[in-house]
Amino acid sequence: ASPEADVAPVDMSWSCPAGFEPKEGLNTGFPHEGMMRAFVVVPAKNVTGPAPVWVPLTGTVESTNANLNVPRSGANALMAGEGFTVIGPVRQCANQDPNASGPACNGPGKGGWNWTPWNDGRAGDAEGDKWKNDAGADSRFFEAMVRCVGTKFPLDGKRLYVGGISAGGTVTNRALTFNSEFWAGGLPISGEWYV
Repeated sequence: ASPEADVAPVDMSWSCPAGFEPKEGLNTGFPHEGMMRAFVVVPAKNVTGPAPVWVPLTGTVESTNANLNVPRSGANALMAGEGFTVIGPVRQCANQDPNASGPACNGPGKGGWNWTPWNDGRAGDAEGDKWKNDAGADSRFFEAMVRCVGTKFPLDGKRLYVGGISAGGTVTNRALTFNSEFWAGGLPISGEWYV
């Protein structure tokens, strides 16, 4: 039997919050866990059938749009030309603005997190204990966003990839740790590992 035959199938149902319809480009007002979130969709080009997905996660100081479009920041949107649907989430600290960067996303965290950009590393004190066995809102947002995009764009549920640099690498480690059945793989670059 092939190795794939031994893997339990993942429930890859595509669904959106009531009344939300994803579109190409910037999507705002995505309700998730009491917040309004945003993400950018760059559909795969020249693909027949469901496309694999690349979810690039920014570091501390770069904006979502820089991460997607600026060569020095990764130019991740170019992956659409390689047949991937690219879905770039916007950090909570950016208040749904894909161009936001700077001090609002570069500082100490709150609510048991040790840093601002993403829900990545839990604080080392008692306040961070609640995140020992909980993925956090950002990790769940990444999955919810992908499931929603799949309602409009044909996505391959067996080829969903996440990755990022710095704080984006750290939250990649968290996303892969808490739901390795959802993600086919990931690329944490210069991210820290939190136990």
